[in-house]
Amino acid sequence: WALLCGAIIESNNVFIDTLFVVALISHRDQYPQKAVEIAQKFEDYHWITTDAVLLEIGNALASNYKSEALELIENFFTSDDVEVIRLNSDLFAAALNLYKNHQDKSW
Repeated sequence: WALLCGAIIESNNVFIDTLFVVALISHRDQYPQKAVEIAQKFEDYHWITTDAVLLEIGNALASNYKSEALELIENFFTSDDVEVIRLNSDLFAAALNLYKNHQDKSW
């Protein structure tokens, strides 16, 4: 059920994706309780995300929760418990290559 909210767990690291954060913040989301459960269960883990995910979070929450999104994004950048991976052209190319070569989605 962790994947439902966009959190991917590996060892003591949790990758935070947009869906998870939107579920935590938006009262209109369909998974808020699951997101809260995940956040509580993995609060002592090292959280990882990317600056691209943070932009996507800001975009997804811009209409109704912009101030909450900005606060969260700023907190992620300053937190010792969250690692924000900054994308560059090499990292983007590697990610795109993974996407091209793996059929893990049915769309």
